[in-house]
Parts: sequence; structure tokens; C-alpha cells
Amino acid sequence: MTIDPSSSEGRVAVNLESAEPRFINLGMFIVADYFLSEKLSILGEIQYNLSGVSNLGINVGRTYNWFNTDKIRQGISLK
Repeated sequence: MTIDPSSSEGRVAVNLESAEPRFINLGMFIVADYFLSEKLSILGEIQYNLSGVSNLGINVGRTYNWFNTDKIRQGISLK
């Protein structure tokens, strides 16, 4: 990679070859879901990885469920 010192473009060289993530990353994922109606619910999520790539995520959003049965619920979540 050639770096031009007169260029106003910012670049960062990342050596991905030296990064060797583990095959399995253990983590936790906790979700709370509250139904507002048959088709609409709100949700909150917390996720944390215990090994490998470190990650902490906190998400809040809503879900529109277009398919509901006693055993399966399918929808789209906006977070």
C-alpha cells in the first residue's frame, strides 16, 4: 500500500493477517419482549461476548409481527 503524504484522504492500515479470532466466541444474549397488541410489541436486548472479539450491545426497539400462531411468531424488528 502506497501512502501519499500530500493527499487529504485519511487512511488507516489494518493488518488483518495478524488477527486470528477464535473459532467459537462465547457470549450472553438477554431479550425482554412486551406485547402492546397482537401485531405490535416492544423489546429490549443486552448482549455481551465473553471470549474472542469483545462486544457489548444494548438495543431497544419495536417489532411488527405479521404472522402469529400458538407456536410460531414471525415479524420484523426495528432497533
